[in-house]
Amino acid sequence: MPTLFLTGASGFVGFQILLQYLRTTPEDHLVRAALRSQREATRLRAIPALQPHLSRVSFVEVPDIAAPDAYDAHIACHPDTDGEERTAGEEQGGGAGGVKEEAQVPDVIIHAASPVPCPTQNPYKDIYVPSVRAVENILSSVRKAILLQQKGKKPPGERKPRKVVFTSSLAAVTPHAPPAGTHEEEETDPEEKGTGTKTSAWRIVHISETSSTPAEPADLQSLRPAAMYSAAKAKGLALVESFCETTFAETGDMGTGIDVDAVLPAFVFGPDERATTRGQVMGSSNALLLGPLFTGDAAGGAPMPIAGTVVDIRDVAQCHVKLALGRPGLGRGREPREEDRRWATPGPRLNKFLCARDADWNALLRHARAIAQEKGLVVAPTPRGEAEGEQPEEQKQDAFISLPVDIDTRATEDALGIQFRSPEEMVADLVTYVVGLPD
Repeated sequence: MPTLFLTGASGFVGFQILLQYLRTTPEDHLVRAALRSQREATRLRAIPALQPHLSRVSFVEVPDIAAPDAYDAHIACHPDTDGEERTAGEEQGGGAGGVKEEAQVPDVIIHAASPVPCPTQNPYKDIYVPSVRAVENILSSVRKAILLQQKGKKPPGERKPRKVVFTSSLAAVTPHAPPAGTHEEEETDPEEKGTGTKTSAWRIVHISETSSTPAEPADLQSLRPAAMYSAAKAKGLALVESFCETTFAETGDMGTGIDVDAVLPAFVFGPDERATTRGQVMGSSNALLLGPLFTGDAAGGAPMPIAGTVVDIRDVAQCHVKLALGRPGLGRGREPREEDRRWATPGPRLNKFLCARDADWNALLRHARAIAQEKGLVVAPTPRGEAEGEQPEEQKQDAFISLPVDIDTRATEDALGIQFRSPEEMVADLVTYVVGLPD
């Protein structure tokens, strides 16, 4: 039976990937989801959106994603490390009728687990190290699965993964931003003096699927959480690129039958199907938009510098699922079928897929406030505590410094046959979703 090994299934992005995969695939497609604890598994089983699919999901415990060989038993699956049978329905609490699943090398791996850039006393230890080591562990386990098969020590199922998808970030190919507070501002239109419409004078360079990762900052260990997250994602992406070059060269044709993809989303927001209250929706990157909507401030009253790119959670999940299911049978040295020609070239290189729409965060916040008020939701007043329509233009203070981004996602949309939602549609759907939840 086709099996997906998914990390980070309890997170905002990972859970939506899990749901979309189960909703999209036939009943014989199984998921083995890696979680930090059985308590997380218990929490996921109780989520109504997942319950119709529980017979197809098994949960495995990986307490520390940064621990050496953390994923070997679930990816390399050498008989000496993990050869017991599991019943998916029994293991995850689905009851009788669970599908018998041998511990075997998964067909597809999606690595979505990652620390988030939350406040911490030691961002290097709490964000950078586990994020980078988790990528190293996934790559190490995949390499072992390849070599075990190549050396004749075939894992159960006599195969290796055919696809590995990494959830990276647009931040991994975005030049490092100047520190907060150093952005020079200028009028959007020099001829329209006094309009109060400001934008940063700093410009992010053009970003596309061919963009490379920036050099690691010299002051790496002193970075703040958000910058540390970006550095970790850039390092992880660089490790994957190096893996494609060195491991495929080392293993020859045996290794090049595996496609390696990276999904690079912008700031993600949208309906969170884990949430049962409005407060729980704030426990994700949705808080970037909903925080100012409900509190009036983005960061303690000071405008927050932020790259002007957003993407809907459903589009991010769809990209992952399309990659997991696409390009069947393709590998280096094999001529693609006509219907598969739209996909990026497989083989010993990393395929990047950008998920983003350019947006002005202040415009999105105004749009969100208008929709919320129209639906009767109580929102915070505009900055400085005055109604937007009564506040003098020159006294208005934006919640964000929205840094413009020149991003090109046409190759991703063409390759995957999708069209990303517009920022306005994303905001409307998110606010409508929040309105439907209890306080």
